[in-house]
Amino acid sequence: MRKFITLSCASCGKRLQITEDIESFACAHCGNEYMVIRKGGIVALKPINVGKVVHKLETWGGRSSFKYTGSVETGTEIIFGKGDYKATVTAEAYISLRHHFIGRIVNIGTSRTEPPEGSLGKWLKANVTQAAIACYVGPILVVEEYAKRVGKHEICIEKIS
Repeated sequence: MRKFITLSCASCGKRLQITEDIESFACAHCGNEYMVIRKGGIVALKPINVGKVVHKLETWGGRSSFKYTGSVETGTEIIFGKGDYKATVTAEAYISLRHHFIGRIVNIGTSRTEPPEGSLGKWLKANVTQAAIACYVGPILVVEEYAKRVGKHEICIEKIS
C-alpha cells in the first residue's frame, strides 16, 4: 500500500497529496510546478516555475477564450479581448461572492449592458467592476470547483472554501 504525504501548495494553498517516490509534480489546482526536496526526515517543496501560471479557459458561452492568473483563493487577474483588457478580482471579492450566492441557482448574467437582477453579473458590476466579467468569472469558479454549471444560463455556488 502506498504511503501519502500531505503538503500545501505554496501558490494557491490547496492540499496536496504525494507519494514517497514522487520527485516533481504540478499542483492539480493552480498548475504551479514543484520539486520535492527530502532531507533529514523533512519534506519540502521547491518551486520549479517561478512566476505566474497563466490559465486559458473558454468563456461561459464558449464563443471565445480568455486567460487568467492566480486563483479564487488568492485573487485573479483576468486577461480578455485580444489581451488588451484586464480585470482584477480579489480573494476578498471571491469570498464575498461565494457567501452571497452559496447554495443558490442563479442566472450567470453575461449581458454586457444590463445583467438580470440577482445574477452573478449584476453582483460583479455592483461590487467588483463595471466591466462585464461574469462570462469569465463563471468558468473560473467552475474549473476551480467552487460552482457547478446548471444548464446554459445558470450557476450554483457550492462551496465557500
